[in-house]
Amino acid sequence: MDRAFDYIQGNGITTGDAYPYLGSKQACKTTGGAYTVTGHVSTGQGSVNVQNALNLRPLSVAVDANGWSAYKGGVFRNGCGTSINHGVLLVGYTTEGNWVIKNSWGQRWGDNGYITLAAGNTCAVTDYASYPLV
Repeated sequence: MDRAFDYIQGNGITTGDAYPYLGSKQACKTTGGAYTVTGHVSTGQGSVNVQNALNLRPLSVAVDANGWSAYKGGVFRNGCGTSINHGVLLVGYTTEGNWVIKNSWGQRWGDNGYITLAAGNTCAVTDYASYPLV
C-alpha cells in the first residue's frame, strides 16, 4: 500500500464515479484526479501500535490471506501464516481484541465482505499497517 500512497501523492486519485470500472479492456487514464495525499505513515509492528492508530482511522494492512477463500463467518483463527499476499482495509476491533477487516472480494464472500481475525498477529495483520496523510 505504501507504493500506492506514493503514487497518489505524486499523481492524485479520482472517484469511482469519475472513472468507473467497466469490466472490459480499455485504455487507462493517465491523470490521477483531484484528490491527493501528502504522505503516509506506517504504524510499526504490534497490536498496541495498530490499535492506537486504528482508534483514529481505518488502516491499510498487508496480510497472508491463504485459507481465507472458504471463510463464511465467525472468528478466523488459523489457516494462514506470514507470507504477505493481499492488501485489505482494517476497520476495527471487537471488545475481545479480534480484528475486523473489509475485504475486496465482494459482499458475497465471508461475512458480507468482511472477515474477523483472532486477536494478535493472525495472518500477519499487525506487521504492515499504514495510513495516508491528507
